[in-house]
Amino acid sequence: MVTVLGYSFVMSFVIMKFLDWLMGARVSAGDEQDGLDLSQHGEQVV
Repeated sequence: MVTVLGYSFVMSFVIMKFLDWLMGARVSAGDEQDGLDLSQHGEQVV
C-alpha cells in the first residue's frame, strides 16, 4: 500500500511539473488578486 501511495504521489508530481512547464498551472498574481471570475471567465459586476 505504501509503494502504491509513493508511486502515485511521484507520478502525479511529475505530471503536474510537466504541465506547469508546458502551459503553466497557475494564473498570474495579478489575475489572482483581481479575481478569477474576472480574469478567467470575463464576468462583470454591474
